[in-house]
Amino acid sequence: MPPRIALVSREYPPHFGGGIGTYARHIVPALAARGCTVHVITQSHNETHPSTERQGRITVHRVPMGVGLGPGCLSASIHAARVVADLARRMEIDIVEFAECEGAGAAFLMARESGMLGRLELPVVVHLHSPTELNLTLNHEPTLEHPDPGVPPAVGAVVAAERWTIRTADAICAPSHIMASWAQSHFGLEHRPEIIPYAIGPVPEPTPAPTGDGRTLLYTGRLERRKGVDILCRAWARVSPDFPDWTLRMVGADTGTGPAGSSMRAHIESILGPRALERTVFIGARPSWALPEEYRNAHACIIPSRWENFPNTSIEAMTHARPIIVSTRGGMFEMLADSEGGAAFRSEDAADCERAIRAVLSRTDRERRAMGLRARARILQLCDEHSVADARIDFYRRTIEAWNTRGWRTGRAERLGVWRDLTALLTSGALVDPLPTIETPAIHHAGANT
Repeated sequence: MPPRIALVSREYPPHFGGGIGTYARHIVPALAARGCTVHVITQSHNETHPSTERQGRITVHRVPMGVGLGPGCLSASIHAARVVADLARRMEIDIVEFAECEGAGAAFLMARESGMLGRLELPVVVHLHSPTELNLTLNHEPTLEHPDPGVPPAVGAVVAAERWTIRTADAICAPSHIMASWAQSHFGLEHRPEIIPYAIGPVPEPTPAPTGDGRTLLYTGRLERRKGVDILCRAWARVSPDFPDWTLRMVGADTGTGPAGSSMRAHIESILGPRALERTVFIGARPSWALPEEYRNAHACIIPSRWENFPNTSIEAMTHARPIIVSTRGGMFEMLADSEGGAAFRSEDAADCERAIRAVLSRTDRERRAMGLRARARILQLCDEHSVADARIDFYRRTIEAWNTRGWRTGRAERLGVWRDLTALLTSGALVDPLPTIETPAIHHAGANT
């Protein structure tokens, strides 16, 4: 019998746009198609009235969760815990999955481990998407005066909640090798997280790139330091004079991750200079339903992140049969692998980024079309919704079996430890452990560079 699953995600259609919401949007129907009963616990956008929607094997529980970091995250975790506990008591679920982000599972795990919920027999899986402390580190540009990012008390509480949730979960999974390896090392995990890629949803037809005058190199994502947009623009400033028929199109919202918290767009405009700026178009944020048009009108796509888990932008570009240019430190490099569907460059190396861009832009339209089709074939194989759903079901089953073998185990000493953790969490502002350093080596695949 397929497992009955609760999945907690603040974002879920029709209200989604981030990576976790996109993940939930695709994996929930894929699991249901494999016979699983799935309960989704998500944010209600009517802050006073919860609602429940049922469609086949999928039930969506929309509950008020609060917004913002700190108290908003704690509120979301508590509201989600109530629904999960109620489903477990009614014996409607066998396992629950939380994202690590914002400590979504902290309240449920605290209550379960402390015995507040009685002997509640429900194993917990944590799915690693993008820990807050990793984002803080990647978005901070070290200076002599400020070598480390400041951590406000509300953010410190979120980081502590995420760490505690990850270390207390019964099983952990991640979509990329780089995230699994980093997490095991950074959080001191006994076992390496299970690696299960994201599932892709409906696959678009592989339409050819537009012909005629002009070519487009597309970047989609926030204008953010961790996304490597400054590295991209340093490379583009040197590339663009030699490719006058190409335009860099940047689709994404500005952020305050430029030097000293300034506008990143203003910062990269200064990097580009007047000539390259003429060949660069800033579009701003676009809704998810508008992005397929951007990919159809592009001739190549670039994901220049300093460090990235398993970016949906790379998946989307590849499913649209566009060649990709990626940095070597992230899941996008694992997606590319040896498919010859694009080019790779060393993370944070603008000169090598320039080389990779030139390698793709200098190809003929026909050659880029062949590269894009190879990229598409690779991602359809890696992220096939049926095989990914089967892998997750097997992972859930093994976690449930391990829980049933071990049983409810919390003793008095452990409960006292839980309450110490909880007290530290709710009063934290200064983190006990430092923020991470980003030293995880890239995973190299022969043939990824062109």
